[in-house]
Amino acid sequence: AIENSAIKVTFKIDPKEPAHVSSIRLFGAKHFSFEFLNEQIALQIQPRSLFSSGHFSLANLTEDQIAIQKFFVSNGFADATVEALIEQANNGIGIIYKVELGEQKMVNRLIFKNHRKKLTREFLDIRKPCEVKQISIESDIATVHCNSLPYQKDQLENFRLQLFDLYRKNGFLKTEPIMTLTQSEE
Repeated sequence: AIENSAIKVTFKIDPKEPAHVSSIRLFGAKHFSFEFLNEQIALQIQPRSLFSSGHFSLANLTEDQIAIQKFFVSNGFADATVEALIEQANNGIGIIYKVELGEQKMVNRLIFKNHRKKLTREFLDIRKPCEVKQISIESDIATVHCNSLPYQKDQLENFRLQLFDLYRKNGFLKTEPIMTLTQSEE
């Protein structure tokens, strides 16, 4: 016969000092420094200093990694990836953000094809998608030449939806603007 017996499980935890971040470095983004990023984004993890405890948290590291990637994507590096690496240092741990930016994409021209001149003119009077250098509106093509701005997919999609909304409000219920990206000759 098998006897049921209760088993007592004990976990002994010997907490050591929490890990402190002694340094943070950024590799792969040669025109950006960690200090610059820290000014642009409110990063959670900071090196230990007079103003920061430097406590390390894996959750905060993940949040910072995502925030850094979003920063680069919003500045035209659509294919940017960020990897967070942790290394042991004499006086704590070091964090290295390894960044692969890819090519920076810049928007310098918006073209509206098969449009309604009046609606396009009205739309561009209200909503400036970029710093406009020149606008030419012809019968079936309107071209907006911009000072280059970083490609931001979400911002352009929002612009497309606003254009769609304008056409719907003016009775064009079956019209949906389609956005395509092409390499500019300029």
